[in-house]
Amino acid sequence: MINNKKSWRTTALLCCTIGLSLHADETVNIPDIVVTATKSAQSIEKVPASVTVINREQIELSDARTVDELLTNVPGVYATRMDVSSSSRGSQTYTRGMPGSGRTLVLIDGVPMNGQFDGLVDWSQLATQDVERVEIVRGVGSGLYGSNAMGGVINIITRQPKEGIHSTVQGEYGSNNTKTLSGSVRGRSGATGYSLSGSRLTSDGYNMWTDAHKQRLGDKAIAIGTEKTNFSGKLTYDVTENNLLDFSVSYLDEISTGLYDVPDYQPGERQQWLSSLRYQHFSDNIETSVLLYGRIGKQYADTPNRTYTAVATESTYDDQTLGINTNAILSYFDDHLISVGADYSDGSMDILADRYTSEQTRKGYVSNLGVFVQDQMTINDLIINLAGRVDYWKTHGSQSDTLAGQPVGDYPERDGTEFSPKLSLLYKIIPSLNMRASVGK
Repeated sequence: MINNKKSWRTTALLCCTIGLSLHADETVNIPDIVVTATKSAQSIEKVPASVTVINREQIELSDARTVDELLTNVPGVYATRMDVSSSSRGSQTYTRGMPGSGRTLVLIDGVPMNGQFDGLVDWSQLATQDVERVEIVRGVGSGLYGSNAMGGVINIITRQPKEGIHSTVQGEYGSNNTKTLSGSVRGRSGATGYSLSGSRLTSDGYNMWTDAHKQRLGDKAIAIGTEKTNFSGKLTYDVTENNLLDFSVSYLDEISTGLYDVPDYQPGERQQWLSSLRYQHFSDNIETSVLLYGRIGKQYADTPNRTYTAVATESTYDDQTLGINTNAILSYFDDHLISVGADYSDGSMDILADRYTSEQTRKGYVSNLGVFVQDQMTINDLIINLAGRVDYWKTHGSQSDTLAGQPVGDYPERDGTEFSPKLSLLYKIIPSLNMRASVGK
């Protein structure tokens, strides 16, 4: 997040989780394979972290349209949204009681989704029809992922194209003239796979104002509605059996309507493009991946005057992030699984407030370089995971105002380095009882 005030908070979290699972004698359970907790594909039973997986079957049985709605019943996760009409950027989602959306990292196939300005996430960017599973890792994850993962990590993993052609079309209608239409087509032929999907939701919403507000505002207080359109596409190509490429792109246009009956007033609109290009290589003893990604967003918001007869301020928020992630998993030893990697991101935020009598502009820039290493050791029934990450960050910005007497000029340039260690343990007491504990900064 961009903030022109110097603010530091270092948090040490100590958590201990006991997991108990019972197995029927004649039942064969295939454990979930997760990648988020250690950045390597492992059975959930061998991961020294508190992890919950929402799989495709559970998604299809739910009535959730967006992933944050799937999270409402996950232990240790707080996820709430005011109503169907509210902007997704107004939703709050965090883990382990660590408030603030910027303290839980949200990923789509490893691509960070937390906005530069406020750390919030556009949950409407991806419909649940495109999600294969969701991995929720509770507890401090800064040792692998950096400062946004202070409370945990939520990784949304999209569906992969399968052989043949598969398509779906779905429509819904509900109260407050709420209408939804969605469709998808995905398939695979030989080495090439593809998927396309889109959805459109509109709702008149409802009047959320209290009686006191209605009495004060009169007929100016009206229902708040919404119009949401999203599109996503993916193209995969198997260069060889051990070398894979995939390209993804998604677009979101989210408009809030109503709220005040003021001429030319619009509560808000958010547009966002997200794209990524990934290369993966697999061999007997090493797995490597390189991920390039970009996010471009634009948000509009109006503010009415005090008499609610006209728009007083039109605000525009432009933000963008470009980044690269690299990761290598080394398995040369029977009792050691080593992961090393680095990531770099460069982001900016421009805010323009047009007050008709004056214009105020604020600009902020932030860059971050992180390097991490992790060693997961297995000693009989004990798994020890030791990780550490070093981050170098840098911020600067400026402010201007055409109104006389207002502060203008550059914000002080700041930079710094931070080290985030983490130690996690898993001990298998008996085959059906595991003890997990972790401590991190």
